[in-house]
Amino acid sequence: MNQSNTKAHMSHPTTHEARSLRALVLMEDLPSSQIAVIESAAASCRVDARLYQKAGDLLRDLHASGADMVLVSASGNRAGEVCRAVRTRVGQRTALIGVARQVDGLAFGEFVGWGGDDLVPADAGRSLSVRLRAIRSDLALAGSARTVPQAREDGRFLVMAAPNSELVASARVIEQSGHHAVVVHTPVEAGTRLAVGRDIRVVVDARVQGALDFVDHALLQNNCTGVVLACPPMQLGQLSKRYAAKDRVIVLDSCSPADAVLLAANQLKAQPSNRRSTERLLYSTIVAFRDSGSDFDHVGCTYNVSAGGLYVRTLAMPLGEKVWLEAAAPGSMERVRLEGRVAWRTPVTRDAASPFPVGIGVEITDGTRACLSAWLDGYRSLQSKLEIDPASLPTVRPPSAIRRRVQLWSSMSSGPSASYLPG
Repeated sequence: MNQSNTKAHMSHPTTHEARSLRALVLMEDLPSSQIAVIESAAASCRVDARLYQKAGDLLRDLHASGADMVLVSASGNRAGEVCRAVRTRVGQRTALIGVARQVDGLAFGEFVGWGGDDLVPADAGRSLSVRLRAIRSDLALAGSARTVPQAREDGRFLVMAAPNSELVASARVIEQSGHHAVVVHTPVEAGTRLAVGRDIRVVVDARVQGALDFVDHALLQNNCTGVVLACPPMQLGQLSKRYAAKDRVIVLDSCSPADAVLLAANQLKAQPSNRRSTERLLYSTIVAFRDSGSDFDHVGCTYNVSAGGLYVRTLAMPLGEKVWLEAAAPGSMERVRLEGRVAWRTPVTRDAASPFPVGIGVEITDGTRACLSAWLDGYRSLQSKLEIDPASLPTVRPPSAIRRRVQLWSSMSSGPSASYLPG
C-alpha cells in the first residue's frame, strides 16, 4: 500500500455496505510491523487505507474529503494534538482508533480524554478487524455517507474555571464536539455572559471563589439549562447532598476525564426527569469481554457502573446479545467473571446529543455467587465514597448473602492492569 495513495479493495461498490470504507493512518511513531498489521486488517475488511508520514497532510485530506475512521499511535508525541484536531474538523461521527503497545487503564483514559473512541493492541490484527467490520455495519444500518466536516451544533456552554483548571481541557472537548464554549474565570464574568445568552449549560469549578453562590444564581435564571459542578473528590459527598433536590445539577469529580463533562451535560439535558434514579456512577476500569461461546477477548474500558450493570467503551460490538465479561469490581482489586445481556448499543453513527460515548450498555444476568456478591459489594463501596443515599436506589438481591472482604481500590484509579485477560 503506497503512502498517501488509495488501494481499492472493491473496484465497483454498488451499495453503501459494499463500498470500501476510507481510513486515514498516521504512520508517525508506528513501527513497520504495526503498519503491516493495519494494512492486513484493512485489506480483509475492504477498507481503503491511506498512509501519511505527517499529521498535517492527514488533517488536510480529512478536511477536504472526510473519512470513516482515523488511526494513530496512542503513544505518539503528537497523539493528543492530532486527536483534538480530528474532532475539531469532523466531530464525533468519524471513528478515532488508537494503537497502543499495551492496552491498560491509564492509556485508555488518556486516549479517550483526547477524544478517541477505542484502543487496540499493536499486534492484534483480529481486534482491529472486528472493529472495522463493526464500523461498516454501523454505517450501513444508518445509511450514512462518508463523514465530512459538519456544521456546529446549537449547544452553548459557559465554563467558569481558573486558567490552570482541568475544566479548561473540557472546554476544548466541548468545542471539538461542535458546540460553542466560552471560558471565563470569575463569577462576575460568568454572570454577565449568562445574562445575555439562552439555553446555556453552565460548567463550574467549585474551587473558584464564589462558585457556589454563582451556581445558586444560575439556577434561578430561565436561560440556564443546567449546571455541571466539578469539585475535588473530598467535596463530592458534601456538594451532592447540598444539590440533591436540584434536578438541574450534576456534581462531578474534577479529576474525571475531559469528555465526562460534556457527556454529563448532555445527559442532564436529555434526561432531567429520571437522572437521579439511574444510580449510575462514573468509574473507569479495564474490562475484557467476548461473545458468549467465543474464544477471543476484546478489551474495553468502563464509562459507568451500577449495581446491576456497566457501560463499556468499545467499537467492538458483540455479534449477539449475550456476553461474558471479566473486570475488577467497582472500588476493588478483585476480578470477577460475569455474564451479561447487551441492553443497548451506541454506534459511531450516534446522534451528536447522545449522552454516552461509543460502546455497549450491559445488564448483568449471571455469574457465580461469589462474583455477583463481590460486584455488589464493590459497587456499594464506591457508592459509599460518593455518599449517595442507598434508599434512593432500587433493591438488588444477589443469589446469596455471601459477602467477600475486598481490598479497596481508589475510585479515581483506572483499576488493575489489563495484562491478565481471561483465557
